[in-house]
Amino acid sequence: MLTACQQHTQPIKPAALGLIGEDHLRERLLAIGAEETTIKYRKRALAHPDGMPCVIESAFAWCPEAQAQRIVTGVN
Repeated sequence: MLTACQQHTQPIKPAALGLIGEDHLRERLLAIGAEETTIKYRKRALAHPDGMPCVIESAFAWCPEAQAQRIVTGVN
């Protein structure tokens, strides 16, 4: 059945998965004390050779009041 479905459908494009978005990530960084001018955002829409789509978003910033390095991760 899986093979039949795959033969009669098109692979999903990575862009169809949606984004968390730069605005949201910027808001979250600012909420934890990030310096706005240091915020860097990148996104990549990819497809694995087997056809599995994915979107990777990242945002980084300097938090001048932070006492230690902090890494926050999430999966959508």
